[in-house]
Amino acid sequence: MIRDTIHFIHSFKFLNSFFIIFYISIIQNTANANDFFTVDNISIDIVSEDSTSARNNATDQAILIGLERLLSWKLNNNDYILITSILNNVNDKPDIKDFVVGYKLHYEKLSDVNYQAEFSIFFNLQKIKSW
Repeated sequence: MIRDTIHFIHSFKFLNSFFIIFYISIIQNTANANDFFTVDNISIDIVSEDSTSARNNATDQAILIGLERLLSWKLNNNDYILITSILNNVNDKPDIKDFVVGYKLHYEKLSDVNYQAEFSIFFNLQKIKSW
């Protein structure tokens, strides 16, 4: 009888610890979801002779447009002008791709010389804030 009671207490403690850890991980993941921001509806139209370079250039251009939109939405006008001047300065330019968590390609149309696509870019706000 005592063994069963002790076994029950240990089992209860184990399950209780499991639920506490599970609950903490859910709270932490919810907080991390606020660290990301999505910029949708970025349309790109590029003329190029090579489809691979066109796709790479379009992705780079979509990331830059997405970052500019994000900054214009989150910053006041003076801060936005200051940050865009830093981004346009070739010598001090940060690697913008470090701010990107991922991107989604909604559609893609490729012909011999023309590349069209619509992107959504996912940014990590914590990396942007730390920059």
